Amino acid sequence: VEAVGEEEPCAPEAGPQEARAEEAESREAVETAENGPGTVISVRDGILVQTGSGVLRILELQLEGKKRMDAAAFLRGAHMAAGDVLARGSENQ
Repeated sequence: VEAVGEEEPCAPEAGPQEARAEEAESREAVETAENGPGTVISVRDGILVQTGSGVLRILELQLEGKKRMDAAAFLRGAHMAAGDVLARGSENQ
């Protein structure tokens, strides 16, 4: 995930399922060395992900073959935490 509105799928590195951010908003960059692009910063109020030029707050997403859901619903069933890294889907590598 690199920008608001970008339609490239992304997936946690540990999981094979792709997801697409359907609704998101940008925030200012979090200046820490360990937060490379794709790093999950927080899962408290949506999913905050560090990008190359700021932070993306994912509000809604859609897993491959599933219906759209809000971030809170996704997080109830997903094992995602701050420090996890999202990777680009296999179609975009």
